[in-house]
Amino acid sequence: MDQRRLTALLAAATGADPAEKRILVCQKLVRAGYFEAVEQPLTDLVQMPEVAAEARKLLAVSRQLKRWGIVGELERYEADPNTPDFTSEAGVMLARRPNARKVIFVFTGAAKQVWISIHLLHQVLPKDDCHVVYLRDHMGLCYLKGVDGLGDTYHATLDGMQALIRSLGDPAVYCMGSSGGGYGALRYGLDLGAEAVLAFSPSTDTDNLEAYLADLALENIFGSSDVAVDIRRAYGSAATPPRVDLVFGERHEKDAEASRRLGDLPMVTLHPVAGYEHHDVVSQVIATGMFGGLLDRLLTEDVPAEQMAGSGSEAQR
Repeated sequence: MDQRRLTALLAAATGADPAEKRILVCQKLVRAGYFEAVEQPLTDLVQMPEVAAEARKLLAVSRQLKRWGIVGELERYEADPNTPDFTSEAGVMLARRPNARKVIFVFTGAAKQVWISIHLLHQVLPKDDCHVVYLRDHMGLCYLKGVDGLGDTYHATLDGMQALIRSLGDPAVYCMGSSGGGYGALRYGLDLGAEAVLAFSPSTDTDNLEAYLADLALENIFGSSDVAVDIRRAYGSAATPPRVDLVFGERHEKDAEASRRLGDLPMVTLHPVAGYEHHDVVSQVIATGMFGGLLDRLLTEDVPAEQMAGSGSEAQR
């Protein structure tokens, strides 16, 4: 974000606009990593009843990320040849780590983020033993029409991912994603033979997806049963499916329904975030400190679901 844009956003966050508009600006600043700059505007907004709850959550997110040692300045990484250029619009960005034995595919959502910007997420993900591949779906079709740089169809992109995995030395595969990227993580994770998938507020069935994509050019995606699949049916019939953790707001009706319909599958663990009613569940699990545990659990089977429950959800297997 250039200085002119930052100055404009800070002016809007502290200006005379209604509190509802100011809180949206503050959210942008937190997601981009401007923690110090947004502290005072959020502190002021906590005093306004109509946005107080959101302001408190954003303060908690900002402070949690700072406790993890995360900074917002991209310049921190300029000297690192293994860090992607997060300012680019590339569909695929790879952080290659020497001798890594795992690779995480990160399927971003409609905003090309996993709630927080990917340059912030990059600081949370493991830095030594994991290659990281960030994916963007510029068509906004839950990755069903491919990824720029890998392929222009689902199957071509799957082939491109498999070739990329081979080029990295066949590391163990892990997938994570949010919203539309959550469906992508589940869909590709199964076909890639991933070890585990972590999905936040994902769609899981084609009815849900058709509604989500109703205003877009579907180009017969839903006429091809091997592309737009019901995740429950696909995982239920798979011989060796990945472990799956689904995270969603307990009080968000559509998200809860989409995840709970998979709740009886043996490879699935549900993490309903207690009392939360919004789609942006990633922000809430960061604020509660649950996010780090979910990442640990993605990469190892040794983190019990009950540990997640102790941080703000009721894990269900």
